[in-house]
Amino acid sequence: MIIDHAELSNVTRLQYLYSCLKDEARDALRNLPLTEANFKIAWNVLLARYDDKRRLVSEHIHTLHTLPAVNTDSAQDLMSLRDKANMSIQALKNLGRPVEWWDDLLVYLVVQKLNKATRKAWELHLGDKMEYPSYTDFHNFLASRIRAFENIPTTSTVKTKPSKSSVQSHTTTATGAHCPLCKQDHLLSVCPDFKKKQVNERRDLIVKFKRCLNCLSARHFANTCPSKHNCRQCQQRHHTMLHEATTSSATENSLESNETNTSNENNVVSHLITKTTFDKSRVLLATARIQVCSSSGRTDVIRALLDQGSVTSLISENLAQRLRLSRTRVAVSVTGIAYQISLAHLSGLPWADPQPSSADPIEMIIGADLYGAVLLPGLCSGSSNQPTAQNSIFGWIMSGPISTSSSSNMSNVTVNHTTLHDNLDDEIRQFWEVEELPQVSYLTPEEQRCEEHFRATHSRDSNGRYVVRLPFKANPPIAIGESRHIASSLLSRLEGRLQNTRDIASECREFLLEYENLGHMKKVDEPVFASQSVYIPHHAVIREHSSTTRLRVVFNASQSTLNGSSLNDHLMIGPKLQTDLRSVILRWRQHRYVFTADIAKMYRQIQVDPRDQDYQRILWRSSSSEAVQDYRLLTVTYGMACAPYLALRTIQQLTQDEGAQFPLAQSVLRNQIYVDDCIFGADDKPLARQIRNQLI
Repeated sequence: MIIDHAELSNVTRLQYLYSCLKDEARDALRNLPLTEANFKIAWNVLLARYDDKRRLVSEHIHTLHTLPAVNTDSAQDLMSLRDKANMSIQALKNLGRPVEWWDDLLVYLVVQKLNKATRKAWELHLGDKMEYPSYTDFHNFLASRIRAFENIPTTSTVKTKPSKSSVQSHTTTATGAHCPLCKQDHLLSVCPDFKKKQVNERRDLIVKFKRCLNCLSARHFANTCPSKHNCRQCQQRHHTMLHEATTSSATENSLESNETNTSNENNVVSHLITKTTFDKSRVLLATARIQVCSSSGRTDVIRALLDQGSVTSLISENLAQRLRLSRTRVAVSVTGIAYQISLAHLSGLPWADPQPSSADPIEMIIGADLYGAVLLPGLCSGSSNQPTAQNSIFGWIMSGPISTSSSSNMSNVTVNHTTLHDNLDDEIRQFWEVEELPQVSYLTPEEQRCEEHFRATHSRDSNGRYVVRLPFKANPPIAIGESRHIASSLLSRLEGRLQNTRDIASECREFLLEYENLGHMKKVDEPVFASQSVYIPHHAVIREHSSTTRLRVVFNASQSTLNGSSLNDHLMIGPKLQTDLRSVILRWRQHRYVFTADIAKMYRQIQVDPRDQDYQRILWRSSSSEAVQDYRLLTVTYGMACAPYLALRTIQQLTQDEGAQFPLAQSVLRNQIYVDDCIFGADDKPLARQIRNQLI
């Protein structure tokens, strides 16, 4: 803007240059006087120091190899990694490097910096895909994971003061579980006061507390609710507890009970690690030597553990084999404590186990189901740190602590406590619900605006061709910077690369010549610097395996302008309209006779309203000997954020407008199309041909 401005003198240009410099760059020109002749000198000094393309490329590649590792699952760390990688990739692209061919390398480099949890999530996201993912796929994965972490409420960590027994505990408490009705720490959906109220009263409370009618959250309303769950009674977008039921009170109570089971959450999510230093005294468990016999008459004397904490009685695999019992395999290993004791207050008693502290293996556990049946009256106890004897049908059994004074018996015990929220079957059910294809598509507010914009602005010309307007986030004029200078610079780089590949240069010229001859772009006759004109850079992409068009010119509407924003930044993307490919292929494979077809130049069959065509300008010339010419792109342009939506939405509109006249074609365009490919068929040839003819 400054160098090419004809009305500026070199002194003024140098003054502008000084105002833009700082640090080392300004120091390099510190001793250069502000004169007419010194502008070119100053500019050449800066180019020599900072326009070293080889050095810049090396620096950005080095940055990609030394990206910071992500050690925690947080939106901030993932965002930092993504932004640093994207900054270097964009810089390399601006330097003319073929970054679009580096997807495999870029994905590998960035994935290596992820922590274990995010890498696992990435692999699960890929599933059984055999093709190596593109960097765009990986970038979208990171973006969705960052959004997920941003929507998860932050947690607070409370550290308790260590007690005399050196106990260290950390409790993580989930925020946002404060009930607005009773002011207790639980969710509104499990509040007893809330459940006692009638459905209409519950609805009034939801409106009063400004809650979502679907999930009862206070963070959003029902029209923007991200939950995929609906009412389990009528499948509408409201909570099951807000369903206007006509069933009996017993059924309603049952529904409320189910709702509590499925939506109840502990208000404290805890994972505690407790480290305790204590006197490692011995504790005896009650054991007995007993005689057991099987139905076949086999007998054996074994050692049994009387455990009131066990919900069932068990025997070992070894004992089951000796008694020739039919058995169910259970992995159990129990051993005694090898510690000899001498207790005067229990001397003379007939022990059920003469050596209760021996290391002999336990071969049976008598649980709480039989524990009460084996006890007899009689109890003999000593001091608080001595074991107690209890009379039983086997003799006297002994259990309790055995104190020791040896300093070597001091021990550290670390215990992990984990709180489980739901049963395994609930977890599996939720997993499958997440993986299910949604039954109903819900639009975000921006997607809804984009859809309303299309319905209100699309039209058809005298030839029946659809005309659409670009879905800007804000009504034009938009706050976008000057872009022609950047597009001109990138065109020069493109021409430089094409000089060494004459065949590609020839194909590129033919492509854009065809673009003009078909009326898809037109020269600009008025002054170049029209108000609100945006110039989109373009480059050639070679598709070696394409059977139709080997070369395609791709337009980069994501290129930043002088104010830092790009055209795509100002456009709404629109809702996803692309059909699930698996469903398309499965339906296609059901037919006996099949066709495959392609919608030729699908995007370019749709006109852009003349009021928006200046946002789609490009620069081009057939050879370097010609002057650079300005063009307008007159149709939907591949490379713009809204292009896929506009193309597929126009196909949908076509089925609505003309579907009654062509019912067979209507079904194909609704269900058997993937982007611009149609695959369809029938079980008999006449019907298959009839479908084909309607599509043509």
